[in-house]
Amino acid sequence: MAASNLYSVNTIDANGTEAKFRVPVAGTIFSPSAAGPLAIKTALKNAINSAVVGGELSTAATVASYTPAATGYFTVQDRLVLTFPGEDGSTQNYRIPAPVDGIFEAGSDSIVDVGNALIVTYSGAMGANAKTEANITLEDISSGLRTGTKLEKGR
Repeated sequence: MAASNLYSVNTIDANGTEAKFRVPVAGTIFSPSAAGPLAIKTALKNAINSAVVGGELSTAATVASYTPAATGYFTVQDRLVLTFPGEDGSTQNYRIPAPVDGIFEAGSDSIVDVGNALIVTYSGAMGANAKTEANITLEDISSGLRTGTKLEKGR
């Protein structure tokens, strides 16, 4: 069994706070610009309100050009915890910072709608490219919840 490699995406929120999202990927992926990491990075960019300012070994974007969305959750302390089952029945939780509005179930601002188009795209990118720490393929997101110690919404 091949070992996993770790792909990291750096984000920064509207307050200037940085966070790093880390996910194991197949051991055969050696470049942050390979198709798998790029799919994860692109899907993550569309599902969060933080700026994605770089990935492991990639060139950082200019933070000054980042303008946050008009509504949403703006701090990296406010996160989604997304649960992915592995093919072996294990589960892997990933925390992503500063989620965008509109990805929650109707009438909720904390339960993720796993059928939302942005979440489906993110789930597909993760399932196709990410692995559990034991190098097991991930299945579609089974659940998601917004959590955080500092919930800051809107502007």
